[in-house]
Amino acid sequence: MDYLRIGAAETFNSPEMTVLSLLGRRVGVWRDKTGEWQAMEMACRHQNGDLSQGSREGDIVTCPRHGWRYDLSSGACLTEAWARLRRYGIKVEKGGVWVSTRPLESG
Repeated sequence: MDYLRIGAAETFNSPEMTVLSLLGRRVGVWRDKTGEWQAMEMACRHQNGDLSQGSREGDIVTCPRHGWRYDLSSGACLTEAWARLRRYGIKVEKGGVWVSTRPLESG
């Protein structure tokens, strides 16, 4: 799998999510409660609403367009079971953060 470097690890020290455009897709990058790196699409599966603009309570984000809710800890959609968010591979090497160019296969 191919990975793109998205920046230096020290630029991601904030607990807030950083949203970037990765090959035309909105991808959020953050560290979860345990300190693990996460990368997940930030487009609602309903009508592509920008989830980074939605309200967030803990791990639950609500799409600002039509209110679909997602659990960012798992990617599960709480509104429609089929609408899971896709996770991306992420790794930290030599001081840089790298994200996979394609979503991981769900298993």
